Amino acid sequence: MRHAAHALVLSAMVAPAGLQAAGDVQAEITGTIRASCTMTSPPLVAVGGIPLAEISLPGSESGLARYAKAFTIGTRCVGTTEYRLTFKAEHVTDSGCADTGAGAMAFCLYHGDKLINLTGREGGSIDGTPAHAEVGMSVRPARGSQDAVAGEYSASVTVTVEPQ
Repeated sequence: MRHAAHALVLSAMVAPAGLQAAGDVQAEITGTIRASCTMTSPPLVAVGGIPLAEISLPGSESGLARYAKAFTIGTRCVGTTEYRLTFKAEHVTDSGCADTGAGAMAFCLYHGDKLINLTGREGGSIDGTPAHAEVGMSVRPARGSQDAVAGEYSASVTVTVEPQ
């Protein structure tokens, strides 16, 4: 490789004076710097035991507030002060809560007193600022899509953070 570079330089130097370069080529190079966000959340939020009689009551579809469990999602963004948290679940009740696979129980996510409706392909979302935040959340146990049966249940919710 090194000889080829030297040979090219020597050839250019020995060329007759009457020849000119064939032309210059200019290429434009572009790039994009994108904002990015990361987040932290607990891997498990355990709501504990709920009496079967209470979770079976009419009106428990949107969650039983007295059994709510608080947790925090931390966000950190670079290049922007605005972000969106999106929440999705594979199984969702008619009221927009994460349903367990068996349907005997559901879990409703709240931001303050507002239910995050997980219904639909896009799921539910929260828009937030500033770039570094601790987002207070809670999960409330609720009646699922089927009759409640005593047992231990879980549901999975995927949370995504995106810069805005």
